[in-house]
Amino acid sequence: MDIKQLIGETTDYNKKLALEEKKPKSWCKIISAFANCSGGKLIFGLSNNSELVRLADAEKISETIKIHLNPIPEFRVSF
Repeated sequence: MDIKQLIGETTDYNKKLALEEKKPKSWCKIISAFANCSGGKLIFGLSNNSELVRLADAEKISETIKIHLNPIPEFRVSF
């Protein structure tokens, strides 16, 4: 998948510019919705105009999912 070609947001993927560490509920809801449907991808570090930005601490993603979601959905973090 060429992430620079993704336009907008769909039921298959959602884009976030940055990891909102102080507001994990905002993106954990998206992960929960994907887990309750047919799956999907949450892409961090991609702006709405498809510019790539660097994440400061990508390992926080899996830690936050494990803390805030119960049951913990099956997920994979890719870089």
